This record gives sequence, structure tokens and C-alpha cells, in this order.
Amino acid sequence: MNKNAEQDFRARILDSFLISTHKHLEEIVPIHREFLEKDPIFYGHLAVWVQSHIDIRNHKELFVTFLLTSPLPQHKEAGFVLIQKFPPYGVNRIISQIRENLKKNISRIGKKVVKYYLEQREKDINWFDGAVLRQRKALKSLYARLHIKILSTGMLEYSLRSSIKRLPR
Repeated sequence: MNKNAEQDFRARILDSFLISTHKHLEEIVPIHREFLEKDPIFYGHLAVWVQSHIDIRNHKELFVTFLLTSPLPQHKEAGFVLIQKFPPYGVNRIISQIRENLKKNISRIGKKVVKYYLEQREKDINWFDGAVLRQRKALKSLYARLHIKILSTGMLEYSLRSSIKRLPR
């Protein structure tokens, strides 16, 4: 690969940060795919850098999506760590992107990542209550779509949402 071609595909990924896609990812998925294929090592480093330096949610989600579906084990590990920082709707969008934009099924690793994510959230009852109240659809989708059982059903009896339901009207 000559130096100009290398600069071109790297410039394209940086230029794509300027595109405001608003959930229309058809334009930037091919750019991410090409960049991952041509320079997987740099893609992994850029993905980690983007999470803390860029505020474009679509790109953050796409980087994690491609890391989780990458054949490189280092990418899968990085995706595992990075997805833990997302809110439930973000994790749900990443899982949707794997299925819709990449046309791939969720692998065992992807399911383990989401299961670990949900287990960690269930351990913090206050966080989980807040998430259930604000992002019920996303959480429900993650549990149902990946056939994950709720860790401790006893906590649901004492959750804020169930307490609100029991209030007299």
C-alpha cells in the first residue's frame, strides 16, 4: 500500500467524524469496515481514544460494535471493557447494529459481554432501579433478545418500580 492510499483511508475515518448521521449509519459503516480490515491495530487504538475524546455517540457505538465482532482477541477484550461504560440504550443499540448493519448473529462472546454488563448493573439496586424507570425498553430488549434471566428475582420485589406499582391510587 502506498503512502497516499494509506493517508486516504485514515483521512476518511477522521472525515467521517464530521458527518452527522443521526442514526443513519449506512454512510459510515463501510468506512469503519474498511479501516478495520486495512489497519486493525491502529483501529483498536483509535477506538479506545475515541471513547474518551469524541462526543459522537454513533461513532463510539460503531467502534465498540466492530471491536466485539473483530476476529482479533485483543479487540474483543477492548470491546468488553468499553461496552461497560455505555448506558443500557447504548448497549442495546450496539447489539442492534451487530445484527442489522453487520448482518451477524450475536456470538457467545457478545452474549457473555451483555450478561456480565447486566449482572454488574443488577448488583447495584439503586442504579438498576433508575435504569428500569428511565430505560425500561432497552433493558427489556437486552434481557429478552439474548434470553438472559434476571440474576436475583428477589430484588424485583423490593425495587423502586414495584414499590411505585403497589402504591394506592
